[in-house]
Amino acid sequence: MLINQEQREIYNKFGIEGLQKNFVNANDVMLQVAVFYLTWGMLAFVLTLGKQASTARNWIFTGQIVMLVVEVSLLLTDTKLPASLLPMFTEHEMVWLMRGLFPAFMNGCRSIGSFYYVDVDELIRAELRAVHASNKVRCCVRACARVAAFSHCERGCRPVTSPPQSL
Repeated sequence: MLINQEQREIYNKFGIEGLQKNFVNANDVMLQVAVFYLTWGMLAFVLTLGKQASTARNWIFTGQIVMLVVEVSLLLTDTKLPASLLPMFTEHEMVWLMRGLFPAFMNGCRSIGSFYYVDVDELIRAELRAVHASNKVRCCVRACARVAAFSHCERGCRPVTSPPQSL
């Protein structure tokens, strides 16, 4: 498409906007990258608040770090995409694809994380309630056995009566 090799490199890394704005300043590129990842990082944090989404938050931030490393290496170094991966893709199109797929990746992580979430604290609370209820019944039965002369104890349970003794 472009005959000039220098313009071709700029086009491959930054697209048509890079040719129009003459993107060769690394500071401008890093500012745009930083704004993109900080914005999505804050949005991901807000969308993954709560215990259910804590693992999803880790997955999302790991994905963002990988994307950031790939994007910076594609835009600021002489790294080329493997020809076998996508032979007609430029670096700019790969960055555009990663940025476009990130919201779907984030929502997928949130969905999978919520699906596989197990509230361990709630399981422990339920188990402790069951043990407490079991101990309460045992204590009540012992107390009622001591006061067998009454029809019921102050806790409302029936006493354990012994079998009638023969004369």
